[in-house]
Amino acid sequence: MDRYTAALALACLLTAIGALGGHALRTGAPEAGEGIDLDRTPRVIAGRPSRDVTVEDRVRDMLRSDALLMRRYETEGEPPVWVLIDYHRTQRLGATIHSPRICYPGAGWSVKDVETTTRDWGARPEPVRWLRLERGSEEMIALYWYETRWGRSARETALKMDIVRSAVSRRAADAALVRISTPVVAGDRQGARERLTRFLAEGEELLRQELPFGTSGA
Repeated sequence: MDRYTAALALACLLTAIGALGGHALRTGAPEAGEGIDLDRTPRVIAGRPSRDVTVEDRVRDMLRSDALLMRRYETEGEPPVWVLIDYHRTQRLGATIHSPRICYPGAGWSVKDVETTTRDWGARPEPVRWLRLERGSEEMIALYWYETRWGRSARETALKMDIVRSAVSRRAADAALVRISTPVVAGDRQGARERLTRFLAEGEELLRQELPFGTSGA
């Protein structure tokens, strides 16, 4: 299957899942409770102090998040690690989580490589997705995953299916995107990947501590 056919098939599948999910949500899936405060996310992770990054109003208007965190974690002598956490109390028309595979191109980045791997987080391996991005002379490595009441996923289709499951079972249909990224310096892509891996080794639970998701399927 060529890339065009695969992309078309994926678009059709997402449309079908979205239609089903929209119908289920309109029937009255409960919203999660309020009170998510991502500002309480630790400001020092893996020995890296952080500062908040201003998110433009137009970006906030597009995302329509119920809670949003954008931070730059940096230590002297090393490239920064950027963190984005985007939480939605429910998935509704005009306020769904935006895939990084769509947002990055919207900001001028080209997605050059996509890879899905697993990390051993507790009881079982969990998926994460890696992106290699280019914009002019800049290059960046990003890693992301989604969280719902059903666990973690790295694929947009899995996120939508989890939302449908929540709606059909009359459970809260909230969800979050957790994304971290770092620049590639002097062509050292492996070094950039290892930097994100080290950051997550200490920071994974800290990044998600303010999110209302427990163990998979909880």
